[in-house]
Amino acid sequence: MRDMLLEAEVLEKADRQHLFLTTNKLWQLLEIAIEDIQIVSKMPGYIISMNTWHEKVDDMPNMCTVCLAGSVLARTLNWPKTENYNIKNDNDWNVQKRMLAIDCVRARDIGRALFFFCVDEKTLMEYIHQGKGGDIRMDFERRYPSHEFTTNDWSASSYGYSFIQGITHTINKLKERDL
Repeated sequence: MRDMLLEAEVLEKADRQHLFLTTNKLWQLLEIAIEDIQIVSKMPGYIISMNTWHEKVDDMPNMCTVCLAGSVLARTLNWPKTENYNIKNDNDWNVQKRMLAIDCVRARDIGRALFFFCVDEKTLMEYIHQGKGGDIRMDFERRYPSHEFTTNDWSASSYGYSFIQGITHTINKLKERDL
């Protein structure tokens, strides 16, 4: 029985990873992130901090701070607690753009999140490493103004009930537009 449960858990994790890496819907990506942060917040060895992606705590072995996107690294992508994550050093543009999109939603910047999520690899790399592509990003921000997707009753810098409710509201608004 225990083996069957472990096998089901491994299968679910593989399905989550696949969905995370292949979905073309931002709302699905955010549903994974919300579930992950709620679970990671209860896991031993993790501290939720919206100021870091996924960072080991130097003076506390086996402790790691994670943000909304970092919780996806920890749970869905199995990033080790003992390793820091630096977005600029991530060579997988598919993961990189998804991390940036989640982080932008955390900061209530939906236009920028959609830019990162939808843009091609060349444009994303030029934007990250050379600051190019700002005009494309601004177009996304004009077409998808954040006030149409977010509420003002949650803080982008702290995790709690209002944060979860705010992200859930954004997910529902994205679903309405099939984004």
